[in-house]
Amino acid sequence: MVFTYIYFNKGKALILALVAILFTLSTVSPDVIGQESDDDRLENPLMRAYEELLDQSDLDDDGEIDDLRKMIHDADKLLSKIKAENREALRNVNRQTPLPALPNILIILADDLSPQQLGCYGAEQSATPALDQLAQRSLVFENFHAGSPIDDDAFWTLWTGRTSNHIANRDKETNRPVLTTHRSTLLSNLWHAGYTTGFFGGWPLAGPVVPRNADMDLFVGWNDPEQMSKISPDAITINGTQQKLENDSDSSFAWTMTTMQALAALEREQTGRPFAYVLRYHALNIPASIADGDSPAERSARAFDGELTRLIDRIKTKPYANNTLIWIIGETADAGVSPDANAAETGESLQSASMRVPSVLFYPRRPAGVSEARLSAAFDVNSTLATVTRDGRFVRSPNGQSLLAPSVRSSGERLLYWSVPVGDSRYQVARYGKWKAVVVPGASSILLYDLEADPEQKNNVADQHPEILRQVTRSAGS
Repeated sequence: MVFTYIYFNKGKALILALVAILFTLSTVSPDVIGQESDDDRLENPLMRAYEELLDQSDLDDDGEIDDLRKMIHDADKLLSKIKAENREALRNVNRQTPLPALPNILIILADDLSPQQLGCYGAEQSATPALDQLAQRSLVFENFHAGSPIDDDAFWTLWTGRTSNHIANRDKETNRPVLTTHRSTLLSNLWHAGYTTGFFGGWPLAGPVVPRNADMDLFVGWNDPEQMSKISPDAITINGTQQKLENDSDSSFAWTMTTMQALAALEREQTGRPFAYVLRYHALNIPASIADGDSPAERSARAFDGELTRLIDRIKTKPYANNTLIWIIGETADAGVSPDANAAETGESLQSASMRVPSVLFYPRRPAGVSEARLSAAFDVNSTLATVTRDGRFVRSPNGQSLLAPSVRSSGERLLYWSVPVGDSRYQVARYGKWKAVVVPGASSILLYDLEADPEQKNNVADQHPEILRQVTRSAGS
């Protein structure tokens, strides 16, 4: 039994608690005690809390403090090892449970991809012929929105199924959202439903849930901001181990590595279980040597379409091709805002059409070539996949709706809400049918726009429609 004291004097209760924890855990897994590690990060919240108590204690003996800190890190290793063993046991149980005929799932995320670049969204000069062709056999969401104008926050909303105002903590150095251990996520839901899960590409979140432990059977990519910023990274992380890379070929391009690693995993996939893989093509300033285009946005779209071609061409040759759901989602539009953007940049992005992103869902069990105009957003992905898997253990988001449920697609108006911190205040935006309400920090009133009559949002009509303003604010408050 693990126990602790809330109050302690000169660290004595802390010592007793740690001794109790180590004694209990060492009887279960004694081989981890005393092992050296190059990684000083604590993975378990309980141990981080103990280290904070130690840092705040009035102990003045450096030797005693060092001993206590070592005990904390030993206990953290033991807890992590036991959790991994329990997870493996649960995985084995899941893999022995018969599953219904579920589709494979491939989620492909493209940062900085705008509908204005795509022929399937009406662009006269499309940069994405492969995506346009797939869209002809897919469900195209015409009114799909990013979860945030900030790149990392947009991923957090999609991953958790929650709106961005639920981001509680950020990393002090990188300003990335922190993914807490108790949070259910897109892949954790699918993993518990029996899927083999994997993530490929740039991982933009901070916090104790490192990718290899976040209910992923496989992680291949980058969670280091420095490596993620490189066109050709010199290292890649595979299931927690960083490997050096030789950048001497065309395949050294980060996006191509993401594609090739995912294809290699598909070739190895022989478990008989459905797979759920997420590929994330993070924002990069694509040079002309990689893709043609007059602008960075056009080159990025063409490079993404090239990777998509590789994936689709390979999947077409596989026996599971007709049982694989492919969902291509723009994480942010090409006007996505970086985490360190100033207030003007953030506000401009929230108030403009750049929140609208592409969303193309290829699902062989659904009618092909259908456009869906209903308001939708990144935080709907989790709930939609719950409908696909028909698994009762799938944690549905209170902020999201299933975009495949008939009751949703035929129901009345829906409100979408965004909130982005700016200094000590925040921008807030709500969409309700054709209406858009905006709260600007420091402003004395709420702005209201009729997007059908005024798509460029130049005329504030709040005074003419007080009843709409009340409806929007009431819905946003609920």
